[in-house]
Amino acid sequence: MACLRQGLRLARDHRLAGLGWLIDAAFVYTDDSVWEPLALSTATAEHPDTSADALAELLTAIARRQHKHRHRTADRLTAVLVTGLLPAELTEMALYYRAKAHKDLGHNDAARAEMRQLADADGRLAPRARRVLANLARLAGDSPTALAAVPTLGWKGRHQRPRRHPLVPGRHSRRHHRLRGRPGRG
Repeated sequence: MACLRQGLRLARDHRLAGLGWLIDAAFVYTDDSVWEPLALSTATAEHPDTSADALAELLTAIARRQHKHRHRTADRLTAVLVTGLLPAELTEMALYYRAKAHKDLGHNDAARAEMRQLADADGRLAPRARRVLANLARLAGDSPTALAAVPTLGWKGRHQRPRRHPLVPGRHSRRHHRLRGRPGRG
């Protein structure tokens, strides 16, 4: 966290154009579900004018979504997206978390559209977007679409899939991925 804070401050204070390693650090921050506030006090927090400001606001909005109403989160993420200051990978991150906020608010059409955009872009968050799309289809009662998505979802999250589907990982998949079951079970 300290390195991320320091990197953001340096990038902001020196108005660095590229974010470099801060992009990977942002993904580690969200992947690890740290949710510790970054506490970068700036006068431009609500209106970023550098890529570093936009990244700080993005990560702050994501972290605060645990404590704030999802509508506020969606608004803050929209404000960051409108600036156009984020590089492509971080724009996808903002879209992903805004779509999650829309889903939580019951705005499933908006969530579906943004997740579809991410899945079609085939970027870093595409596998997650595909899982959310399958879940949205399931929630809408569209079982054929949800089941049709199963082969595209990859290994992660396999334990949450429908048990009736023939492509659900089983004994063969464990061997294929070099994973072992409990002793005596293959």
